[in-house]
Parts: sequence; structure tokens; C-alpha cells
Amino acid sequence: MPGPGTAEPDIPGVLTFRLDNVTVLSPPPNPTAIVQAGQELKLKVDLGFDGHPLFLNCLMAGKQYSVFHHLEREEDGARTTLSGGTFTVPGPPAITSFSVETGPYTSGGPGSGTQFEAPAGFDAGTFEVTTHIHFADSCVKSFVAAFHQVYVMVTT
Repeated sequence: MPGPGTAEPDIPGVLTFRLDNVTVLSPPPNPTAIVQAGQELKLKVDLGFDGHPLFLNCLMAGKQYSVFHHLEREEDGARTTLSGGTFTVPGPPAITSFSVETGPYTSGGPGSGTQFEAPAGFDAGTFEVTTHIHFADSCVKSFVAAFHQVYVMVTT
């Protein structure tokens, strides 16, 4: 599902958080949705904030956030969570649109033990990747959050 995810808050003119896209890069930096088993992949997360400078500068700039990717393999429902890391919201003007890359992650065929592993009995594995953004700061963690879904296929 390329395109925007869902993010809060969404108060135009005051403070709006955007999770614009999550793109699969494999081999990095090439965008794709189909990964050949054995290739590494990264997930590029595009996000930003809009709103009143007071809220952007005082409330969000410099705050730390974590990225998590929840994987569900469509063929058998196997689930796992990958930590994407912890990042810091940049100050103006970069706060309006910035990107982070998570990974690299591994891919492989059945029995490979990789993070994106095709299931036994199949020539490919299809994964629904739900990306979550979580803030640690107690001032914002209860109302600033986002998620996005994208599909990845690993072919053997």
C-alpha cells in the first residue's frame, strides 16, 4: 500500500504529524516490492510535521522516536517484530519532511532463518509489514503516533 499512512495528531495550523510512505529498498537503494531471496533489504520511512512554529520547535523538534516493523507472513500467519531503531526529530526546516532507513534485514528461502523467510512448500513468501512510530517522551507519547502498511514478496 504505497502512499500515506495514518498519523495523529492532525490539527491543521497547530500540529499535524505525517507518515508519508514506507518504501522497500532491495538491494538498497533501489525501491521495489519484490525481493530476491538472499538479498538484503532496508525500509525507508518518510515522515514529517506541519503546524505552528511554536508547536514544531518546542514540542516536537529533538524528540526521540522508535520505529518498529510488525511482519505477518500471508501464507501461514507467522508473525514477528523487527526493531528499526531510535531516531531524533530534526529541527526546522527539516522537521517538515525527513526520512530514516531501517535495517538492513535479511531475506531467504525456506529454512534459511532469515527475517523475511519464504515458508516451506512455497516458491515465495508474501509479508504484510505494518510500520509503527512510537515516541518515548511522556509529553507526547499519548497523542503522537503513526502506522503504515506495505506488502513485500520474497521470491526463491
